[in-house]
Amino acid sequence: MGTELLQTMELAAKEKGAKYAEVDTFSFQTLPFYQKQGFEIFGMLENYPISDKKYYLRKDL
Repeated sequence: MGTELLQTMELAAKEKGAKYAEVDTFSFQTLPFYQKQGFEIFGMLENYPISDKKYYLRKDL
């Protein structure tokens, strides 16, 4: 269901002229899901908020 929702959102963004999609997530959440969908890490904060990591990901549309 998440893949279908993401694909629908990406298609709508492309139709509006978007060149890329950007998301952020924590190390204990959905990082593997986004990477499987073609997103690449472009930034990371360590110990955020306390002992986890926050990832910033991007995908060309």
